Amino acid sequence: MLDALNLFQALTAELGKTGEDENAAIERAIMTYEKDMRKSAKEHAEDGIQMNDIMYRFDGAEKLIAFFKSFENEGQS
Repeated sequence: MLDALNLFQALTAELGKTGEDENAAIERAIMTYEKDMRKSAKEHAEDGIQMNDIMYRFDGAEKLIAFFKSFENEGQS
């Protein structure tokens, strides 16, 4: 659903400009959206690879516990 919102925002930003061909505005909006999506997809893929490397190592259980413990003190003052 966030992807749809991002596409909507890109479209409305471009279509709101006056005096331009609507097709060109849509094309620009889609190009902007896809550029942002590729960046986001790359970040999520890297996170997935990192988690996969942690979970499926011979010492994966210990690494996973250490990962979650690293958040143990967050939010405490």
